[in-house]
Amino acid sequence: MSPESGFRVIPKELFKSDFVLDFYDPNDLSGVETHVQAFFGEKLMRPRCEKLWVGRDGTLDPNYVTMMERSIAYWRNKGDEKAVSRFEKELEGAKNAATLILESGGNGDPLPVVINASDPGRFYVDKEGKKKSVTFVWMFDSIGVDGWNYNVYSLPTKHIGLYEHWEILKKLGDLQRTENILKHTLTELSAEELIAFPVILRDFIEQQNELAHDLGYLSWQEIEEMAADQLALEHDPLMKKRREKIIIEFTALIFYAVKDRKDKEYKEALVNAMSDTMALEAGSRDYLGMNAKQIEAEIDKNVKLALAIKYEVFEKKSYHELKDLGIRFGDLGYLYRHYQWVSNAFNTNQLAREARATGCGGSGSNYGSDMFSNRDFIFRDVSSLIESQSFYSNISEVVVASSGGEEPEGRYSEGVYKPGHCRACDTDRKKVWHKEDGGCDCCTTCEHRLAGGD
Repeated sequence: MSPESGFRVIPKELFKSDFVLDFYDPNDLSGVETHVQAFFGEKLMRPRCEKLWVGRDGTLDPNYVTMMERSIAYWRNKGDEKAVSRFEKELEGAKNAATLILESGGNGDPLPVVINASDPGRFYVDKEGKKKSVTFVWMFDSIGVDGWNYNVYSLPTKHIGLYEHWEILKKLGDLQRTENILKHTLTELSAEELIAFPVILRDFIEQQNELAHDLGYLSWQEIEEMAADQLALEHDPLMKKRREKIIIEFTALIFYAVKDRKDKEYKEALVNAMSDTMALEAGSRDYLGMNAKQIEAEIDKNVKLALAIKYEVFEKKSYHELKDLGIRFGDLGYLYRHYQWVSNAFNTNQLAREARATGCGGSGSNYGSDMFSNRDFIFRDVSSLIESQSFYSNISEVVVASSGGEEPEGRYSEGVYKPGHCRACDTDRKKVWHKEDGGCDCCTTCEHRLAGGD
């Protein structure tokens, strides 16, 4: 349809979350865990530190650039120019930061600390209107191959506001030096232009605590400590292991979903489950005191529930309608009660609701998932559906460990299975597909459990 016709073409798919599993190459999944950690860190509102390489020729870390370009191409193909514009500006901002580093280093001056501000604007907003702000601080770490290794601190905060964010940059930044290198000024104050305009800090040694205070932290030392141990929390000795388990489980779930080329609905449901699990954990109440094994069971329920909602399981008339989906939902009555529990948890936990609000990640991540805010979702004939499940045989749960303690064969022909320690079950196993061989450090037993068991 041409623009002259007077009708506007509505994109079939608009940006909801840029944790889109279609971005990943099934043959190269090395970055999944990094992105899961980043996603979790923002839910927890805790700083994180990511290492990026800046080349002496001005080249920016190719892994970062590739992910951003995939994101831009994906949303352009979907017809969402708003998402394309935002991600292009985020990539432009990162490239401008590399330019500031290159020009400073090339002149023999000390390598600069660079700061850029990510305001959510009207883009990173959840359905309840909640927003977060993120500030990125680029700090030299070490000399790298043909360039420099930088630590990029991502500092999530409550929504600061566009003007206050810019005032922080003006107060602490060397605008004149920045403008001279970039050869332009910030003439329009918008969320998109702000993220594209990083600024060199004047004197980070003297300004670091002031920057921390302006962003709501006690000191720069606190930021470094929190970034170094992103999963720690006082008063709950099980917290770190539990949070590590959340990262391990969803990294593996995503790994296998991409490997198996699951359909779009399945992948979106998986992201929904991850978002809500992490938000409830960030709420510091509902999972408090759980150990790693208990959180594994919660993740399993959350994934099944997200799939049930995505595939409208509870709107089916009878259980046999579900058979073609080929997904093991387990006891539907139990799953429906879990829906009620999770819904109530979000309704009564303000911190968890805030954690679900979207933010601005280093890869343009939105991290949005509003599984339970859609009040148009109605369960129809739930009781009759559950009764029909009892009438028909349940889809049997696959027992992956055969008798005699033998470990099952690997599911993937390209998998290289060797003895080692499985991260998922925290056990020494005979058949583990290690990361260095292209796997995710899971044994074949956990592989069957996490990949669906087929």
